[in-house]
Amino acid sequence: MRSLFDKHNFAFKWTFAEFEGAEALYGWCIERVIAAYKDIADTFHKTGLVVEAAHEQAVLRSVTVTQGNGADLKHLSDASIAHVCMDPPYYDNVMYAELADFFYVWEKRTLGHLLPEYFTGEVTDKENEAVANPARFAAFGRKKKELADADYEAKMTAIFAECHRVLRDDGVLTVMFTHKRAEAWDTLGTALLEAGFTIETSWPVNTESEHSLHQARLNSAASTIMLVCRKRMTKPVEQIFFEDIESDVRQASREALVRFERSGLSGVDLLLSTYGPAMSVISGHWPVYSSRASEDGTMQLLRPEEALDAARSEVARLQLNRIVGHSAQFEPFTDFTLLAWHTFKAAEFGFDDARRLALNTGGLDVDDLVRAKIVEKKAGTVRLREPQERVVRGSSASMAGVNPVAEHFDHPIDAVHTVCYIADMDGLTSAKAFLDRTSLTKDRGFRDCLQGLINAVPRVKAQGEWVVPLAGILDRLVTAYLPDVVLPAVAAEPKTYVQGVLSEAG
Repeated sequence: MRSLFDKHNFAFKWTFAEFEGAEALYGWCIERVIAAYKDIADTFHKTGLVVEAAHEQAVLRSVTVTQGNGADLKHLSDASIAHVCMDPPYYDNVMYAELADFFYVWEKRTLGHLLPEYFTGEVTDKENEAVANPARFAAFGRKKKELADADYEAKMTAIFAECHRVLRDDGVLTVMFTHKRAEAWDTLGTALLEAGFTIETSWPVNTESEHSLHQARLNSAASTIMLVCRKRMTKPVEQIFFEDIESDVRQASREALVRFERSGLSGVDLLLSTYGPAMSVISGHWPVYSSRASEDGTMQLLRPEEALDAARSEVARLQLNRIVGHSAQFEPFTDFTLLAWHTFKAAEFGFDDARRLALNTGGLDVDDLVRAKIVEKKAGTVRLREPQERVVRGSSASMAGVNPVAEHFDHPIDAVHTVCYIADMDGLTSAKAFLDRTSLTKDRGFRDCLQGLINAVPRVKAQGEWVVPLAGILDRLVTAYLPDVVLPAVAAEPKTYVQGVLSEAG
């Protein structure tokens, strides 16, 4: 049996099971809260952060649970709260109110008898929900996404401003955020900055195995970023432009990359781990003005997106060296392919992610990648093409793509994909003959690209089969003819649970 909400949608399932919400769900939630609290207390005790006497002394506190609008905490006094911990709505990722209706309609007839004031509406309130939901602005046509973004930013700014009001001057705001799209970080970051907060530090916390089948096939974030924020107490005495602090942003991104890579982060999670430090730099100097003037020629405030672009370009430069294992020089098409596999750990990822990565690798455009047969554009996403999908006609090496009759290649990724295509279509012996005829094994660019691609493509198997077929082709090719190329270990096969078949006999 599988639960209904293993994804954030109402995808049909043949069977599903959920808690009986009138009684069992409440008890389970209380048990999990107590267990988590005990683990946290034990951790503090074992690490010596809690004095023995204080740990043993019982502290009784009352707990108050309220329901209401996060932008209107009228029951709390100014500067009265030491810590605000928030798991905010994740931009356009989850439509919480729509999903909540699944439970609301029957909780209204159970819990609603005890707390009728919590269930005054027929269904949940979707108009005032702090999410970027373009469907609410469908009547405005092409502007619906722009309006949805502005609505989300305005509501989050109001919520953060209310948090700023109730927080003590020495208090801390902790914001948990998990979203891989830069627009989400740009919008959330702007709301935090405009509400008067600085981002002191950030911590990525792993929440899912990066080698799971789900992570290998989908461009998913497996960690939550914890942003630690404080009230901004001072203002700069002079105007600050992004050029003044760009080097600091890049330095913070480099340091975060090294620190969190040592902690075991990789792929999109490692990229996300650099966003917090980059935003921390601009928040410490806020207000920061953009290097680009507005349409009327006046100065305009920096959008966090500009700082994140600088962080990504710095990460891209360092990541290429890490992927290959040493300093390597390629061209933009090869750079993009290696970085895309390494960052997203999936063949398919968001169009905007592709656009930004392309800009950070030689100023490419997604259409350039389409013409080179590197990617295929889909609705809101792009997909890295398999070698067999990149075959071109003709012998010109200047034509990007897989070309089995070419004598040389301008793009190392084309050479590697061509060898993989021949190995897959005609066998390893034919691939060896092609390598010998073109002397590619003596070409440093080819060998560096081959090593980089092997390191970047997820080496994951499920039920004995390669999740990414390209990884299997590379594995066979290298094992047979390229002993000097290092093959990383195959990731452990993810556990699967198969539902048994119920017979009529019971």
